[in-house]
Amino acid sequence: MRHLCLAALALCLLSACGGVKYLSIHDERLNLEAQRTLAGADDAVAVARAQRDYTAEQLLVQKQWRTRFSTTVIWPPSAAAGEAATKRAELADARVDLARLDLALAEADLALERAKLDQVTARIAIRFEIAYYDLDALKEVVNAARETVGALHKATVNKREELDKMTTAWWLAYDRYLKANGDKHVLWKPVVAP
Repeated sequence: MRHLCLAALALCLLSACGGVKYLSIHDERLNLEAQRTLAGADDAVAVARAQRDYTAEQLLVQKQWRTRFSTTVIWPPSAAAGEAATKRAELADARVDLARLDLALAEADLALERAKLDQVTARIAIRFEIAYYDLDALKEVVNAARETVGALHKATVNKREELDKMTTAWWLAYDRYLKANGDKHVLWKPVVAP
């Protein structure tokens, strides 16, 4: 939750700057270097947007995987099967949580790239006497967005480490289930409707 608050703060700071007016890379007042710099910052926003869209799709995939697994595997009644089923459900939930965190990180990264584009645009506009902007305020927005991305990145790394441990715990529980004469095909048997 803290990570989402940081992302919301960065977006609020971004909107508080009043916005930087769009500057076209084809603006005749700009030299080639300025056009390339502007294009590079604009491309970074496009890449971040594509990454955000991809992670949004991955969240849906993880939710579908969790639902599919919880509705297609019928564990036999035993302590070992119960442990394996619990570990598998915990793993599925953790994968969804990680996908949510990945999406929050991608959204924060997109906000950062947009803030950097505004900063680049403002610098170029000032340099070519097109408009004036408060560069200090824009710098604060970029720094806040960077902090948000950094915090979310750290949280994502920690969640991946937690997920690795949960994956190991699941496979150990499944191994105990198999050693207790569990059905080795339980994960792949089709569920037959009654």
